[in-house]
Order: sequence, then structure tokens, then C-alpha cells
Amino acid sequence: MNNTDKSAGDDGPVRVHAIVSELFEFVLENKQYIDNDIAEESILSAKEALNTICHSCNTSRTDDGDAPEIEILQTPSPRPQSGNDQRKMHLLRLISCKLSHAFDKQHNPNPIDRKFSVGIDYYLRRLFTPDVYEMLNEQAERILMISGIGDNVIINNVNANPHHKNFLNNVLVRFAQSFRKFDMAHYQFMDDINESNPSATPLGKNEFHLIMNSLLNDLMLIARSQRDGAMMDFLYGPRTSQVLDEISQSLSKHRME
Repeated sequence: MNNTDKSAGDDGPVRVHAIVSELFEFVLENKQYIDNDIAEESILSAKEALNTICHSCNTSRTDDGDAPEIEILQTPSPRPQSGNDQRKMHLLRLISCKLSHAFDKQHNPNPIDRKFSVGIDYYLRRLFTPDVYEMLNEQAERILMISGIGDNVIINNVNANPHHKNFLNNVLVRFAQSFRKFDMAHYQFMDDINESNPSATPLGKNEFHLIMNSLLNDLMLIARSQRDGAMMDFLYGPRTSQVLDEISQSLSKHRME
């Protein structure tokens, strides 16, 4: 029951969710055998873990309350090694629903091969620790199980559920924030994308912006709204909207170069 061994770089809300889920599972499995001593021990253990998470969340911000920078690890957590592994990429499947038109000949005269989408998973594994990635992947699987079939159906159902929508946006916000150091992030992202499909012609600048616009356009529009941007800061951390607007400007500049 003790989760205090998580590293300070873990994602606080995800870890809180894991603690609460673990407590519920413990109660359901042992409800006939729980006494006051066991209950108090479980609560104390949860409090210790929550205190550790709160401390790590507070120290992850800069002194001026800025949104934390997202570190791009040089070596990602283990990549999928087989087709069966790729079928378990539930987080990627959820995110890829926003790329539906980029893969579709009816909407894009030069569609992107879906095999390149695995590179997005490579990049996400760089941004999250293995434990956090697995928890996010499990949550994405649960969302997909009740969201229907087909990209448009899934994304519409996700957007209709505030909790599911916030989950997806949270992941995409972290993804976007990694581009604060734009040149380094752009290089690493495109390297991961092209490495995911080495036998194909490498994707270039136009494809990069098509992917980024598809994934982040909704968030960028929210960030520009004073009212919605304030809610974004509340949900995802101080200055999130300002940082996303700065990244949007970097993307626009890169597109024009």
C-alpha cells in the first residue's frame, strides 16, 4: 500500500489516482476482514504518499511559479518490440484519433502512413517515466473500451466526457510543453517519427506541422482565450496557457522559415 518510493519527477495527479484506486481495490477485496488497525494503517500510508507527491509537485515548478519544463530523455523507456506490443499502445491509439484526417486520402491528398504514428509513442516514452507511461496507457485502455469504434466516434465521445477530455488534454499539454526548447524537441520528435518507419521516405516539415496542428490546435485556441486559458492554468498548472501560446508562436515561426 505504500507508494512513497515514486520519484519526484512522476506526474502527481496520476499518482494520486493510483493511490485512490489501490485503496478502493483493497477495500473491495478485504471488506470482510478490515478492522480499525488495518484501516488506520492504510490511511496513514496513503497520507505519507500524498505528502510526498505534493512536495514533488511543488518543487517541480520554478521559483517564480512558472510551468515546469518537460525533460526530453535521450533514452526512452523500452520501446515495443513486436506487433503484439504495438497493439497494446492504447495511449497512442487514443491520441491518434486526432490524426484521422492526416491518414485519410479523402481529407489529405498526400496522407501520412499510419506506421509513422508509432514514432509519437517513442517520443511519449521519452517524456514519461516507465511507471507513469504504463499508468497512462492503462487509463487510455479503459477510456477506449467505452468510447466506441472509429476515430471520429472515439474522439467525439471523449470530448463529451469531461474526465476523459481532461485526461487526453493533460497528456497533450505535457507533449506540447516539451517543445519549449523548440529546436531540440523538433529534432528528437522527427527522429523518432522517421525511425518508426525506416523503409519509407522520411517525413519532412509539412508533415511535422500537419501532425502538430492536428494534435495541438484545439489546445492552442483555448490558450489564446483569457477565460478558457485561466481554466487551463487551473487544470494543468500555472502559466500553461502562456507557455502554449509561446510554443504556438515558435511553430508559426518555424513554418514560415
